[in-house]
Amino acid sequence: MEMVPALRLRRDAPGTFHAARISGRIIAYGLYVMGAASATSMGFAAFSDAFLVAGPAQQIWKVTILCEALLLAPFALSGRLPATRWPQPPLLDERSLFVATLASGLAVLGLNSRAEWSEVLLPVYGTLGLFSLIFAVSRCWFDREVPVFALAGVGMTLLALVFLL
Repeated sequence: MEMVPALRLRRDAPGTFHAARISGRIIAYGLYVMGAASATSMGFAAFSDAFLVAGPAQQIWKVTILCEALLLAPFALSGRLPATRWPQPPLLDERSLFVATLASGLAVLGLNSRAEWSEVLLPVYGTLGLFSLIFAVSRCWFDREVPVFALAGVGMTLLALVFLL
C-alpha cells in the first residue's frame, strides 16, 4: 500500500517520478557517505593522530573517505542500497526548488558582505541547481513538457553563483 502513490505518479507524471527518484538517490548517497565518513573519522580519532598533526595518518584518513565515497556511489545511484531501492512519492518538486532558490537568492541580495557567506552558499546553490536541472531534464525527457519552474530555478541558480563568485 505504501508504494501506491509512487506507482500512480510513475504512470501519471513519469518525469516527476524519475526526477524524484534520482534526487532521492543522490540525497541517500550523501547520507550514506556522511555516515561512513563519520564512522571512519571516529575510528581514526580513536586510534591515530590523524586530526592532530599532518602526516601519514591524515593522508590515509582522507584516502579512506574518498574510497568509501567512490565505493558507495554506484550502489546508491543504481538503487542497490536499502534507502534507494523502492520508489517513493517525491519529497520535492520543481516548484518547491524554485521557491527555495528564490528565497535563498533574496537572502544573498540582502547580505551586506557576500564574500563571507560565499563559502556556505556555493554548495547550497550547487545542490539546488543540480536538483533543478535533474527535474528540468527529466520533465523534458519523459513528459515532453517545458518545465518552466525548473528552468527558472536553474537560471536563478546560475545567476546567484555568478553573483557570489
